[in-house]
Amino acid sequence: MPKIANTILDIVGDTPLVKINKMNPNKNVEIYGKLEKTNPMGSVKDRIAKSMIEHAEKEGKISKDTIILEATSGNTGLGLAMVCAVKGYRLKLVMPDNVSMERIRMLTALGAEIVFTPGKDDMDGAISLAKKMGEEKKHFMSKYDTKYNWLAHYETTANEIWDATDGKITMFVAGMGTTGTLMGVSRRL
Repeated sequence: MPKIANTILDIVGDTPLVKINKMNPNKNVEIYGKLEKTNPMGSVKDRIAKSMIEHAEKEGKISKDTIILEATSGNTGLGLAMVCAVKGYRLKLVMPDNVSMERIRMLTALGAEIVFTPGKDDMDGAISLAKKMGEEKKHFMSKYDTKYNWLAHYETTANEIWDATDGKITMFVAGMGTTGTLMGVSRRL
């Protein structure tokens, strides 16, 4: 991590590993946790937000007049709001209406526009509406479908784990949401 970052995007990733001591019943095995909460918006989703936007830029899929569109219940939205605020993109998020007020305030403070779907429809309702909204001048990021979700972890997270452990890693475990972390890290390691 740079001592002085040019933008907040420069400090996405490069998160520390922390040795798990007390919860480890087998002292012959070392267990580590990766502190993704140290990313600027507090989650692993900052990585995919940066990756999806930067790859879309490189491929010419977005420009300054493009509205970035995503269905989210929160953390991906926060990451995208941060990236879009830095890069000057408009962001429209489709979310269930039962997300926390704190989340809504953070997103709108970062400039995101929010379209709500009924909470009873969960994320399926938000995804369905976002797909329908993908009109001209909008780019649907689709974190569940894009390869740039798992590539973010293939290109960064896996290398950080490998380097921190000097390549001495025998097992990797991750939670499953979009499966991006699990797919990207396991493909690299």
